Amino acid sequence: MKTTALSVRMTTAESRQVDSCAKQGGMDRSALLKQLIRTGLRQYKLEQAVQDYRAQRVSLSRAAETADLSVRDFLSRMGSAGMELNYGIEEFEFDLLGSSS
Repeated sequence: MKTTALSVRMTTAESRQVDSCAKQGGMDRSALLKQLIRTGLRQYKLEQAVQDYRAQRVSLSRAAETADLSVRDFLSRMGSAGMELNYGIEEFEFDLLGSSS
């Protein structure tokens, strides 16, 4: 897997927190930062998908795709995100019959 080095500036206090957490987790700073960035990216993508779906800018399937989740997994997270399903008759008919109607 090809990798790229990134650089980020942090306050001294933040850097100490990273080092302390890494030590507690038995890993080095780089490994912890990679884990935190991956976790943060997943969370950010989910939040963006939730916002877009809630504002009805995207469909359920598109929101799930944006979040890198299956529709089923996205649906299972809707309750904890305080969301309701925006799924009307037109979407149901399309899903049931496809685009041939």
